[in-house]
Parts: sequence; C-alpha cells; structure tokens
Amino acid sequence: MFYNVKGLKTQLRLEPNNLDLLKDQKFIKEQVIQKLEGRYDEKYGYIIYITQTMNIDDLNDALIEEDGSISFRVTFEAITFQMKQNDIVDCEVIECKPECLICKLGPIQIIVPKQKMPQNLTYINETYRDDDEEAIRQGTKLRVMIEKTHFKVGRFKGFASMTGDRINNICGIINDDLKL
Repeated sequence: MFYNVKGLKTQLRLEPNNLDLLKDQKFIKEQVIQKLEGRYDEKYGYIIYITQTMNIDDLNDALIEEDGSISFRVTFEAITFQMKQNDIVDCEVIECKPECLICKLGPIQIIVPKQKMPQNLTYINETYRDDDEEAIRQGTKLRVMIEKTHFKVGRFKGFASMTGDRINNICGIINDDLKL
C-alpha cells in the first residue's frame, strides 16, 4: 500500500549554469521531483510524493562531465504506493467485458477475470448483474484482492479476485453511500 521510504538515492546532473544552486535544498528537491515523482520503481512501487531531500552525498565522488556539468548522488525520502499479493484495494471499473472486468487504481490497471468473480454474476449489455439485480458497470467501485502483479515497459498491472475462502465477505461492490 502506501509507504514512507527513507534513504532512497538517485543520480542528478547539474548544468554548469546551475552549479551555484548546488547548496539550495529547494532547487535540489525540485530536480528530484521532476526526475522521479509519478514514476514506477520495481523495488519501491510508484513514487507518489518526494517529502524531502536529505543530503547530497560526498561531492568528492561527483563526476565532472565533458560539458562541464556534474553528476552526483542525492539521498531523499518519499511516499510510495506498492501493491503486493493479497492486498485488498478499492478500484473503479472502466470497462466490462464478457471475459473480465478492467478497473483502474490511479495509474494501475487491474484485471478481474470472469473466473474470479462471484458465480451468480451474469454478463448482459456491458454490465454484470447478480440475482438481486445489483449491477457492476463502468464507474462502479469495487473492492478486490490482488493475486498477482506485473510490470512491463512502463505499465503496471494487477490481477485480482472478488471471490475466495478468505475474501467473500470483504470484496465486492462498494456502495456510494458507504461512509468510512
């Protein structure tokens, strides 16, 4: 889910005309934000928010490039979002297909195959309906359990279930009138 991760490191490069800003923490933080916020890291998940830059590692180890810019390492902390197997998440249906539901959770696409939905759901006209006529359609909010995650070429996907021994009373449609 959400984590506050300390001690993250990244390599920054400063052009010669910005070298006087090397000691400006606000400027360094802005550079880290531009480089990393909103991106996915395989170890930590999505970097949601850079909370602070802690320090610039030893400048004696900085590399001076041929064009006069320098490359150095910065330590920072950030709030990250990472889905793991068995996490219970809330998502929104963006498409109903006969073989699956396609949902979104921020930038993450979550697929719920038909086999992982309650058996009493029937697909009719881009909608899944149950015996009580409760419907799942585009815009419906669901609570699902992540079974598997996959990252490939800048896209993160989760594969989820709405059924199972441990989750029948937890997962399903989230009513709009539900107050948390």
